[in-house]
Amino acid sequence: MATLSIGIDIAKASFTVAVHGPAGECDWRTFANNQAGFEQLQARVDQALAEQTGVEVLVVLEPTGGYELALAGFAIGQGWPVSRPNAKRVHDWAKSQGQRAKSDGLDARMLAR
Repeated sequence: MATLSIGIDIAKASFTVAVHGPAGECDWRTFANNQAGFEQLQARVDQALAEQTGVEVLVVLEPTGGYELALAGFAIGQGWPVSRPNAKRVHDWAKSQGQRAKSDGLDARMLAR
């Protein structure tokens, strides 16, 4: 089964989402870190799933001191598996891929990949 990977870089007021699909495409958007933003994310995921068949969802959230917990709970409530990898390992892996710049969009893309 193909995977729709959703990488999320999260902060107190907002979160940036990168969606990496089976074909390798990757786009990103920023939402408010609240219920309205969670629902916008759900709509974006539903749209991506409607465009493809036989695809499962995987959400990858970098742990950020608890700011990710409400969104993780929401994602789990949608039936999406959630991964919270070690932040240092994510950072080291990004460096190994040649990513030296740091921005929310780049971080989300790296998590999605």
